[in-house]
Amino acid sequence: ARRPQAYRASRPSGYSRSNTNNNERLTSDTVREILGSRKGNRDDLSARELDELMDDANVVEPTAEKEERLARLLNLEAKTVENTKVPLYGNLRVNEKDPDAIRVMSININGIQLWKHNNIKAARLKHILKDYGVDVLGIQETNTNFAALKASHTLASVLRHGADEIRSVHSHNTRETQNIGTYQPGGTAVVVREQLTGFIKDRGKDERELGMFSWY
Repeated sequence: ARRPQAYRASRPSGYSRSNTNNNERLTSDTVREILGSRKGNRDDLSARELDELMDDANVVEPTAEKEERLARLLNLEAKTVENTKVPLYGNLRVNEKDPDAIRVMSININGIQLWKHNNIKAARLKHILKDYGVDVLGIQETNTNFAALKASHTLASVLRHGADEIRSVHSHNTRETQNIGTYQPGGTAVVVREQLTGFIKDRGKDERELGMFSWY
């Protein structure tokens, strides 16, 4: 029966069956020549295509080696996300945090309002900060023209939970002043919580006045 064309690979010019010896292991040059004969030589090589390439090249793979290769392939194919064990680095058990650990979180908030009541997005973020024990939060896309708000309207005031120690610094585009209200695309902020607030020595923002970054 004729093999499907999609799996066929034409032999390179000048290639002959004498290039391989059925009783010897394949040399690296022969392997490169076989693989180079593939039409899509940049694509991943499937087990089926490998068998057909070796068949076209008149290569008889030793039985033991073929069985070993197929066993490896079957073992790889049998692995799934469910049964594959991978090393764990840390964990998401939010109630377990090493005393010396610092948790850093980054989020593209896609806009956040700074009123304290009926602010669902701020309420959810406040809950995450407390339950996950986040020490430092980096925020992108605040989408807020802070210049149009009172000085007391800060992210720290909105995200404070009870008597939490929390500080924030924000940055927005101060060059754009025409025809904007409290909404302004872009902007960044950094929020520091709990013990780390006692280590703050300085703060700053984008000196180009574009609101590209904020820092403590």
